[in-house]
Amino acid sequence: MAFFTISGVDAACYCCFTKKNNSKKTHNPKMLDRKQILIIVAGTINFIPVFGLLSRTGPAKMYGLAKQQPTEELLLRHRSALFGVLGGFMIYSAFKPALRPAAKLCGLASMVSFLLLYMGSSTGLSAEMSKVVKFDILGILATVASSITIIW
Repeated sequence: MAFFTISGVDAACYCCFTKKNNSKKTHNPKMLDRKQILIIVAGTINFIPVFGLLSRTGPAKMYGLAKQQPTEELLLRHRSALFGVLGGFMIYSAFKPALRPAAKLCGLASMVSFLLLYMGSSTGLSAEMSKVVKFDILGILATVASSITIIW
């Protein structure tokens, strides 16, 4: 089944052809496996706060905080940048198997530590924080599930 046509010849993609003789190669695209998808899910959850860098009030809105001082704003934006690095690393590791153990360990350390801190100080926290916790639990489950080989 062709996705498009090149010079009247049906093809799945340009990689199916050589430039020398225009003959069709065997096309076998690599699809993402379940483990990669789970790591990408966990990485995306960690990456989302990076969008807080785009505005000065983004991180405060994300966590349901009142107007903060410039120092607090800087710290929250820095936190967003670090999550961008962590999430990007996890997503990148989905395509580089040698990096997966380190990425999973870093991701789990971040999410589990936040979960433990949340459980230890549950009074006076905003409703948005419970949403963050739910996403972190999803990220933890995705990361752990990507390590389980018995299921798949």
